[in-house]
Amino acid sequence: MSVIDHPNYSEEKDRLKYTIDYVEASIIATNKNRKKYKADMREAFLDLDPTDSSLSYVKIMTNAKFLDNLDKNYDGLIRSRKNPYFCRIDFQIEGNSEKSKLYIGKMSLAKAEDNSLIIIDWRSPIATVYYDGRLGSVSYKSPEGFTRGELFLKRQYSIKHRNLDSIMDVDITTNDTFLQKALGENKDNKLKDIVSTIQSEQNVIIRSEIDNPIIVQGAAGSGKTTIALHRIAYLIYTYEKTFYPDNFLIIAPNNLFLDYISGVLPDLGVDKVIQSTFEKLVFDLTGTKYKVINPDEKLIKIIENKTDIEEINVIKKISKYKGSLEYIKLIDTFITNVLKDFIPKEDFIVENYTIYTYSEMNSIFLEDFKYLPVYERLPELKKVISNRFKLQKKIILKEIERKYDSQIDTIRMNLKNSEDKRNKLVYLMDERDNKLASFKKSSRTAIRKFFDKFKKREIDSYYVDFIKSIKNANIDNNEYKDIINDLVKKSIDNISKNQLEYEDLTPILYLKYKVFSLDKNLDIKYIVVDEAQDFSPLQIYILKKIFRTELFTLLGDISQGIHSYRGINSWSEIFDQVFQSKFKKFLTLEQSYRTTVEIMNTA
Repeated sequence: MSVIDHPNYSEEKDRLKYTIDYVEASIIATNKNRKKYKADMREAFLDLDPTDSSLSYVKIMTNAKFLDNLDKNYDGLIRSRKNPYFCRIDFQIEGNSEKSKLYIGKMSLAKAEDNSLIIIDWRSPIATVYYDGRLGSVSYKSPEGFTRGELFLKRQYSIKHRNLDSIMDVDITTNDTFLQKALGENKDNKLKDIVSTIQSEQNVIIRSEIDNPIIVQGAAGSGKTTIALHRIAYLIYTYEKTFYPDNFLIIAPNNLFLDYISGVLPDLGVDKVIQSTFEKLVFDLTGTKYKVINPDEKLIKIIENKTDIEEINVIKKISKYKGSLEYIKLIDTFITNVLKDFIPKEDFIVENYTIYTYSEMNSIFLEDFKYLPVYERLPELKKVISNRFKLQKKIILKEIERKYDSQIDTIRMNLKNSEDKRNKLVYLMDERDNKLASFKKSSRTAIRKFFDKFKKREIDSYYVDFIKSIKNANIDNNEYKDIINDLVKKSIDNISKNQLEYEDLTPILYLKYKVFSLDKNLDIKYIVVDEAQDFSPLQIYILKKIFRTELFTLLGDISQGIHSYRGINSWSEIFDQVFQSKFKKFLTLEQSYRTTVEIMNTA
């Protein structure tokens, strides 16, 4: 049926024109307000008084906040001017006498006069009725609780260049015709924007509570990546008071995926989300100078080498061990040994006065500051030693004066005036003054000289020592004992060429975190990992440790593991051994939107 033949075409055409006109008017009004706030800020800066700037400062900050909010709304308005919404629901809340016609799009837009909604954001609680509900009695969950009512209409639109291209009335999220059309559209080779065609099983993942670590096992073509991005958009919208876009980290398998992602997030109204590959993340956080051997070289060798099966098995086992949760035991043991020998085995002594014993300092270093990375404990230890020395210095100086003054007083009282008495007094006074001057001089540099003995090393140097330490380590798992010599030999050989394998990135990241602290202070609260089946259990565990969060969405397909020799072979290992949260969820996506049944059956 042609769109003009739809019985409500005229009504919908008028509604679309009204909405677009309102969006355009809002853009003009927003532009005026933006200019006004910018002008007010310039005026406030000119009026800024260095002696009393409180009022001007408040004015600047207030206008900056208003401007920031306007910019966010402005971007949404620009995106909506050609395609303001994609569906409509007619919904009547239980107990109300009137039905509401609600148009759903990528942003919300309210009338300035009465604040009634022209467009409802797809992430709002009531929008889930469109995605999950069928005509008839429905309910949806909001922060206030469950709302029940009657759903009378679900209508989908295809809007192109401000014109209605199609209207479809359906009883499920979408029908095959609408879905296939949406999936078939070419969008500049970016990942498809599925906000208008989200299916019920996908909506469950997108709208899962934020405190649920989620593992999603999805078939090829089930929309895992786009679901992940829409989930981030939903979480930022729903939890905007506690989470900011830069609290979210997306880790993609390669730069091609990052390019795809970069084209979708802005269209969803989400900016400043941190996007990275794992390799780039490690280099950004550790500053390691090593280069990474292309992992595809190992993959090709494993696939093509049919002759030396024993060598292939060793390569696989080394990669598997470096990515296992058991491998972290070796790193922790190495760090423990670093800590044991970190403090010089000597007392802190100034001019024969013991300020701190080695035992005291070592105990403070190991126990009092154990929550800190190794090198970050040094400034804290320095403060502790400095504070005691500051107090002790006064006591010691008084003790020196008291000791010599006592001897001087004794001579004065007991010896008769003579040349000998005078010489003795002069000698003691000079010795006292020299002793005081010497102690004061030594005091000025004593702490610096002591802490100069802590020679700072680079992370790469520590990694070399770690690899060498493995040769003498106690390996609990018999499966890996026979490959330890090969592991050390191959790793040292690579390091001598200033290069690492991909599997070395995770232990380097953990070492940097435990020994030095990370180069960047990222406030990451939520992590999304795409193609997670090619990550190792250790990678997920270390990400959890360094960012101190269990808020993850992991998406992947065990049957699609390209690097299965080092990846995750079973989600249960992550589900049971990495995540401790009682709210963790395992979800599946079985519907593929990419291939036919025949292709899937063959696969």
